[in-house]
Amino acid sequence: ERPAHLRLVRPRRWRRVCRALVADDGPAGVLRTARLARIDLLPHQLEPALAVVRGLGSRVLIADEVGLGKTIQAGLIGSELIARGAADRVLVLTPAGLREQWAGELADRFGIEAAIIDMPNARRRAALLPVGLNPWSTVPIAIASVDYVKRPEVLPAVRSCRWDVVVVDEAHGVTAGS
Repeated sequence: ERPAHLRLVRPRRWRRVCRALVADDGPAGVLRTARLARIDLLPHQLEPALAVVRGLGSRVLIADEVGLGKTIQAGLIGSELIARGAADRVLVLTPAGLREQWAGELADRFGIEAAIIDMPNARRRAALLPVGLNPWSTVPIAIASVDYVKRPEVLPAVRSCRWDVVVVDEAHGVTAGS
């Protein structure tokens, strides 16, 4: 049950409460969506999602070699959190050339429909909304290119939204030195 007013809490407390809520929801250590996903399950791919649902962490860095299933691991985490009601809003930031692949993987493997947001799509959405309503706030699961989101006219709108899960694909490409 949610209170009628907002309350500010420190990030450390927020993460602790979130981990406890996720861990307490359902049998500990059981993944709900993995058996329904259209994937060949490999034990190492389950570990990050298991850690999150067990409340062992709220931030995950997946830095496996190419071809070991980082997209599947991130998709499992997202689908588990969505299924448990712990995540309503997901943002996937990726190089532009991988947006369609991410949308296809999420839809085909996990049954998650995501909207690809680029400049034309954002303009269409904004034209259909009342003046002043942030188009990013109307998209529950969004996929966008890192280069598009970091534009000065786009970033403030994205940052003003509450995202439950943020996936940064090819994160090494968004570091300060690159």
